[in-house]
Amino acid sequence: VAALDVESYNPYAHMYSSHDRRTHDVARCPSRVVPDQESMSVERIQQHFRDSTALLLEAVDALSLPIAAAVDAMFAALANGNKIVACGSGPSAAAAQHLAISLIGGFERERPGLPAIVLATDASHAGLAGEADAEQIFAQQVRVLGQTGDILLVLDPTGASARVLAAVDEAHERDMTVVALTGGSAIENA
Repeated sequence: VAALDVESYNPYAHMYSSHDRRTHDVARCPSRVVPDQESMSVERIQQHFRDSTALLLEAVDALSLPIAAAVDAMFAALANGNKIVACGSGPSAAAAQHLAISLIGGFERERPGLPAIVLATDASHAGLAGEADAEQIFAQQVRVLGQTGDILLVLDPTGASARVLAAVDEAHERDMTVVALTGGSAIENA
């Protein structure tokens, strides 16, 4: 890994001529960031990197075994002819969609597609009507599409989405394995 000198690094240096660099220099342009503010910003950014690195190091010990177990369960399901059914709450819906597309279309190398589906996130796509059905949107799709031996992969930043919890309950009814990537513990207790 190459070291990066944050204070001297300028990713936009190639965009300006030497004259432009002089006229856009922070020290020569009072309307730009004051040097004390710049050093505070650099320190804050560096602290974010340190905190992030510390969190990753903690996660190595805490999450390696559960992640390996989830991967093994997904491999086993796929090897037995089952599928991955993915859903996500809020912004995690896009991550669930990306995962399903990567399984179907290949990831990092050419290979046969793997059976996966992402659940629709709104009633118009799922064929549901009314507000009463909103919390059941994933559960109804699991009821129709899920089979014993399939994996329900849920992504939920809070771990408390009513939609996701209902899908987990439905998956358990169908003897599906649930892999949950969450920011909370509600699903763990479901």
